[in-house]
Amino acid sequence: MEKLEIIMYTMPTCGYCAKMKQELEAANVEYTERNFKEFKKEWEYVKSLTRSAVFPTFVIGKEYLIPNRDFSNPQEAIQSLLYYQTVTHREPTMEDIVELLKNNMYMTKMALDRIDVISKKLQEEEDKKNHLEELERRRKEVVNRNKKLAEEIQNKRNQTKDLYNSTEKPTNV
Repeated sequence: MEKLEIIMYTMPTCGYCAKMKQELEAANVEYTERNFKEFKKEWEYVKSLTRSAVFPTFVIGKEYLIPNRDFSNPQEAIQSLLYYQTVTHREPTMEDIVELLKNNMYMTKMALDRIDVISKKLQEEEDKKNHLEELERRRKEVVNRNKKLAEEIQNKRNQTKDLYNSTEKPTNV
């Protein structure tokens, strides 16, 4: 079986594209680079099909590999590219599409469940923060009340002291 051609759509200023090229060459993976500006019509087709304009995008047979959707680092991309280069490609059947949809629904559910867990943790943190702010507000109220009481007590002491000092003291004869 003949290996399928790997096509990599790139953008000249894309740093990740440069990194990917280095990694592909280091792994001795043959590919054809296509600058999206030079292959505008092809790139527009790929972009309309995948609904994504992210570089580098790979096309191998009828498979499209896009960063962050299909791989998160060059090693994952290389692994997928080598797999798709050797797998038998065929037209998808209705059964394939149903299984793909079931898998996507399951993955979406897992992502939503994870979002729910994170959301609950964030709400707990927000509640904790609000509780601490309320405690701090109450502490300040108590401190201010105690300062006022201390001032009142000090004023009463001063008044008592002044009153005591102002009364005539008996003299010894």
